[in-house]
Amino acid sequence: MDDTKRRFAILQHDYPYPHLDLLLENGEAALTWRLPADWPKNLSESPVVPVREGLDSGQGSDASEGIRKGSKSPTANATQLPDHRLHYLTYSGPVSGNRGRVIQRDHGLITSLVLAPDEVTTHLQGILFQGTVSLTRISADNWTVTWTPQNPLP
Repeated sequence: MDDTKRRFAILQHDYPYPHLDLLLENGEAALTWRLPADWPKNLSESPVVPVREGLDSGQGSDASEGIRKGSKSPTANATQLPDHRLHYLTYSGPVSGNRGRVIQRDHGLITSLVLAPDEVTTHLQGILFQGTVSLTRISADNWTVTWTPQNPLP
């Protein structure tokens, strides 16, 4: 599949505890990782507002500016989850089997995707997230995730 046709989504999920899900389209399924609810940690570096009670949106108007101007590369732990159905790339609402609710926080296109057994690097062009996500396997389903914002346009 041509990388420019692949999609991604970042979902806010409240089950089994508040977190974000990163979904990367890969053929007939979406590769998926669970990320901390407040990743990246500093709101000035991220358009994602931490999960709050009731999954309110609460996004400020300056959130996308911070990610474009940020220069740090926040790193956190991530857990690889089973592949998700492509349906979740465009979905917000209840999850089957009483597994909470998801709210789409961002979506867009993947402009490059490099898959290796212990490393995944992708460049995202979303509404808010524009930059590179690097995932490195630590062990089994445990990974580190690093966000590097795209440089601002002149």
